[in-house]
Amino acid sequence: ELVPDAGTAGRRILVVEDEDGVHRVVVRVVEAAGYRVISACEPDEALTLLDGAIPDAVVTDVSMPHGGGTRLVEELRKSRPELPVVFMTGYAPDDEGLAGVVLLKPFRPNQLLEALKKAFG
Repeated sequence: ELVPDAGTAGRRILVVEDEDGVHRVVVRVVEAAGYRVISACEPDEALTLLDGAIPDAVVTDVSMPHGGGTRLVEELRKSRPELPVVFMTGYAPDDEGLAGVVLLKPFRPNQLLEALKKAFG
C-alpha cells in the first residue's frame, strides 16, 4: 500500500508519457503518494499546460513521437537548472547523457517512488 510521505504534500510533479496505460499508472502512483500531478501526453502539451510555471519535479518518458522528454527537460531547465527529473525508458541507457534519475520500464510503483525521492536528493 502506498502511504503519502510528509515531504510530498503540495509538491507538483509533471508527468509526461505518451503510452496511455503507463501514463495512468504513473499518475495514480504519484497522486497516491501525496504529490499534485500535472499530466500531459507529450512535451508540447506539457509546456502549454505549465504556461511558464515550473513544476517541483518531472517524470517523463525519454522517447515519444512528438519530441522526447530530454528536449522538454532542457527547455524547463532554462528557468530552473537544478530541476529534479526521473527519465522513464524501455531501453538500457547507453550514455545518452540523461541528467536525472533513469528508471527502466517495466517498473513497480515503489521503484517509481524511490526514483522520485532520489531525484529530489
